[in-house]
Amino acid sequence: MEYSRLTAALEQGLDELTLSDYPTLLGQLERLKAVVWSKMIDETAQAKGRTENNEDLLTIPQVAKRLNVKTSFAYELARQGKLRSVRMGKYIRVTEQALAEYQATLAKNYGLTQTYANGIIQHDDRQGVATTPKSTRAHTG
Repeated sequence: MEYSRLTAALEQGLDELTLSDYPTLLGQLERLKAVVWSKMIDETAQAKGRTENNEDLLTIPQVAKRLNVKTSFAYELARQGKLRSVRMGKYIRVTEQALAEYQATLAKNYGLTQTYANGIIQHDDRQGVATTPKSTRAHTG
């Protein structure tokens, strides 16, 4: 069915509704919207989301968990291009291979073993934060 005919049929059906039916209709339209987005993302992921080896794409929270970092830091790595990623609309995905390459870069740059770079190392995405207290003297006042 052509989408313009579908929307025209919906618009014609509005005349049959009462004011009290509008909230239910809006809820159903939001549900339908979510279903359409889900199908679109699934089909896009099936078309683009598989590599030559049929490996799945990882979400940023999955990447953050594997790297043992905050999700915001993983998003920043992708935004800066330090971690290669695939953007599908507002969604960002990372291949297993791109994650492995980033971890290898960590190991190389910091002289770590690959096992250590695979998730034991922790990063702090805050810059310039003092890690020691400024003063250790007791309050006398």
